[in-house]
Amino acid sequence: VMQKCAEERRKVAAEWSELHVQQRLSKERSEREVDRALQIDSQREGAIMSLAKEQADLKIKSSELRSREEQLVRDRELLEQEKQELRLEKERVNAAALHVKQRADEINSMSKLSSHKYEEGEKALVEAKKVESEHQARL
Repeated sequence: VMQKCAEERRKVAAEWSELHVQQRLSKERSEREVDRALQIDSQREGAIMSLAKEQADLKIKSSELRSREEQLVRDRELLEQEKQELRLEKERVNAAALHVKQRADEINSMSKLSSHKYEEGEKALVEAKKVESEHQARL
């Protein structure tokens, strides 16, 4: 009976030892799985943070581009308005230049006419003095 008890005790001790080994292995496996899960979660969290930062940066960039586009539209409208004002000013200057040219032509024509009349007057005066001189000589 003692021998059976001793053998039974050895079996129980061996089973107990095997159970402790299995528990230790199970615990180690469990710890590795927890570590791996934590590492995966950490990587996932890092990726999420990175994506969130990238998305925020893209929103800022988009806002800046939209603002720049609106400014360019305003600048283009202002430029078109200034071009229209310049066209109108050019038309006014051209009209004034035409008026000045016409007036200069009129003045030039009047000057020529005046010069011609002056020459005719001078000739008539010379002729009149000659006739008067002849009349004086006859008297």
